[in-house]
Amino acid sequence: MTETVETYEGLRLLGGLPLEGRRVLVRADFDASEGLAADRFRLALPTLEAARARGAKLIVATSQTVGDASKAPPEIEAAASRLAEAFGIDVFVPDECAGDAAKKIIQELRPGQVCVLPDLGSEPEDTENDRGLAERLGALVDVYVNDAFAVSHKKGTPFDPLPRLVREHGIGLWFERELATLDRLKQGPAPFLAVIGGPATRENFALLEALLRRATRIAVGGALGNSLLKARGADLQATLVNDELLAEMRSFLSRARDRKVEVVLPTDVLVGESPSAELGLPKDLKALPQAAQALDLGPQSLERLKQELVRAKTVLWSGALGACENPAFSGGTLGFAQALAASTAPVRVVFDGPLISALIRSTDDLVPKIGFVSTSGRAGLEYIEGRTLPALEALRGGAT
Repeated sequence: MTETVETYEGLRLLGGLPLEGRRVLVRADFDASEGLAADRFRLALPTLEAARARGAKLIVATSQTVGDASKAPPEIEAAASRLAEAFGIDVFVPDECAGDAAKKIIQELRPGQVCVLPDLGSEPEDTENDRGLAERLGALVDVYVNDAFAVSHKKGTPFDPLPRLVREHGIGLWFERELATLDRLKQGPAPFLAVIGGPATRENFALLEALLRRATRIAVGGALGNSLLKARGADLQATLVNDELLAEMRSFLSRARDRKVEVVLPTDVLVGESPSAELGLPKDLKALPQAAQALDLGPQSLERLKQELVRAKTVLWSGALGACENPAFSGGTLGFAQALAASTAPVRVVFDGPLISALIRSTDDLVPKIGFVSTSGRAGLEYIEGRTLPALEALRGGAT
């Protein structure tokens, strides 16, 4: 009898996959960077719980950094311990990913039991983009579930060929939710307010370029905003900027004017001698003291952002609006977060690991209130930009 298969744009969802009594490999995201290990574990848990509840023989895999193949990294050990506590069972962790020991454990799993594979990044095939590890993994499992949307943009991992090697494959619950929310963001109602901060990198600037085709207004702060201000002719004194991007930024500002997309930049800032200064002083952008660095939004600029927020119906926020790791320069970021938490905009999505970590550390418990908090990071932003995500295309191309 043919099972009903639920699909989402060519993807099979967890509910439509045959998990009962099968060896199910779940690609999870246990990345411990940016202080989000506990949050990523919490978001991975519903897929793992659902698979166990349906009698899956569960194999959990992730990919961290290249390391010692003879020892599971701390992130893997921590995830295994958390799973054992959450499920009230022993969790098996073999010394390697797809050799004899792992094969024996996986073959002997009973429904509901769990095996966590060590770091796939420690296998030499990973760095060489060899099919060898993928073929060995594929031979050990019946079903492949990708629940790690955040690494969908990365190429050359052992997971890449799995949708072609394992006939039954699809996406997990968190992957599905990330994708659905990003599609809502791409199609959200106008006015569309994009608020972009963080470092003045080419990646962040590429996001600005992509949003020029979608946003009604683009507000920019942080180091990225400082570079745009200099591109527009502001004298920022000792503030660090990315001089290599200034010419492209001038072109961006010109095209924004042509498209009638307003780019909202700070008019006043908090300054200090360095990001570690104990106090930030509010200064008009046209009168910055010598040797001063612009390190946060000033009160007038924050108020302007709040006014823009009142009009918006779709909001994308990525990147801190100042040097918020220092409480002296966190007012702009936390002030906007508080306003976003009170906003009635129907679509609100927040990106960026360092930004989310800063909000988690705040005393106002803002994260549950500000909208959908995406852990997809660069993958989510590239999806919004319209780029191809290798893992996503592999799942779609091999869907049965």
